[in-house]
Amino acid sequence: MKQKLDSNILAVRLYEGEDIVSSLSSAFKSTGKPLGIVISGAGMLKDIRLGYFLGHGRYKENIFDSAREIVSLTGNLINASSKFFAHLHVSLADDDGRVVGGHLE
Repeated sequence: MKQKLDSNILAVRLYEGEDIVSSLSSAFKSTGKPLGIVISGAGMLKDIRLGYFLGHGRYKENIFDSAREIVSLTGNLINASSKFFAHLHVSLADDDGRVVGGHLE
């Protein structure tokens, strides 16, 4: 992972095999900021787990083994009171252009 903080903008470059959620979380924690937003992402993911919110804190997990292209990536990162939370939503396209989405796990 490569990261650069310029003013209040954190740019993160991940390399093949790095986990997107843990890498973004680690990069954001290193800034010491209490709150951040993810406004964009590009690239490919594989071995993907997406959560679909069923209500009352329950999620259905959908697993995708094949590589998919990131169509959009948004969310927020909260680092307060010694607790950290990454809430990321992603849309992913397969090689036929079909798109799936949900909470990135």
